[in-house]
Amino acid sequence: MVSRHSLKFCANLSFMFQEHEAVLQRYEAAGIAGFRGVEIDHSIYRDITAVEDIAERLQKYNLEQILINAYAGNFHQLSYNKTYTVSIRKIRIVLQML
Repeated sequence: MVSRHSLKFCANLSFMFQEHEAVLQRYEAAGIAGFRGVEIDHSIYRDITAVEDIAERLQKYNLEQILINAYAGNFHQLSYNKTYTVSIRKIRIVLQML
């Protein structure tokens, strides 16, 4: 039986296109390379100061933001910490803009 679903890959901008130091340039590189979806890790989205810049690149290069990996806090403590809360707030702002 042949599946009607095809496997779709997205570019993890935390690991790919590291020849571009600026995160926003990685969006461009992913689009030029033919990716349709991108994801970023909490370790790099903190470097992005303007969510509008992300939205602009997503639109310009016909990309979809598939995933934003949030900082999950300190797993050794049972309570969430301040960094986790700030991380979630940033993600909400990004999602509202996209």
